[in-house]
Amino acid sequence: MIANAATRTQPHCPSCGWPAAAPNATHRSSQGSVGYQRCVCGRWLVLVDGRVVGGAGRSEFCA
Repeated sequence: MIANAATRTQPHCPSCGWPAAAPNATHRSSQGSVGYQRCVCGRWLVLVDGRVVGGAGRSEFCA
């Protein structure tokens, strides 16, 4: 399967590889726009200006 350009540039969860959706909550910081998104695997993702920079919690899909 060939991914389209939108899929290739979209951030993904570092645990399960699922594309990150729009953040649940965002706020401005000195680093840019900080957002938080719950992945389908159960992990919380931290996004800065649309890039996944960290994660918290346990993934239900990965060991």
